[in-house]
Amino acid sequence: MIDEACAQLARWRRAGYPKVRAAVNLAAEQLDGRGLVKLVRAQLERHRLSPGQLEVEVTERTAIADAAATARTIAALKELGVLITLDDFGTGHSSLQVLAESPFDTLKIDRSFVVRSLHTAKDRSLMASIIALAHAIDITVVAEGVETREQLELLREFGADEIQGYFFSQPVPVAECEPFLTGRCAVETGRLA
Repeated sequence: MIDEACAQLARWRRAGYPKVRAAVNLAAEQLDGRGLVKLVRAQLERHRLSPGQLEVEVTERTAIADAAATARTIAALKELGVLITLDDFGTGHSSLQVLAESPFDTLKIDRSFVVRSLHTAKDRSLMASIIALAHAIDITVVAEGVETREQLELLREFGADEIQGYFFSQPVPVAECEPFLTGRCAVETGRLA
């Protein structure tokens, strides 16, 4: 997957989209440190990519499972310049220690929190607090699973940096990404302009 993501980024660069970034989910087995950093470095060099074009996503559960090993591998990837995302935040036993000890660039708030954020004042306060906490430690916040304008507006109000979900678009194959890359996709509606 890392090779394919890097190859696709190189194709997009040749097509005139040099600033596109791709994210790859990593499994717990990949974070044991044996060869992952070397593999990522080799693929970035092979495809002549800036390390900041590649983003690796680690789920909260994976990060907590072996926090020390994960933190070491993440730190080594971060040294390369690769962007690091903590994915599915809020689905496991959210650990402030993991946030404190790993150099995450981005925190992806799980869809379940986004859905719940509209239900009660307590849920809204929790969402606002997660976003404020991440910003306080210089972490970008992505809210996953946004499906309604009401969710979008609430997350904007709370200061989420990026938003993803069916409100904008369902997942699309690589061949159908061009409208998004060229800016011909209306962000507010997810429809082509």
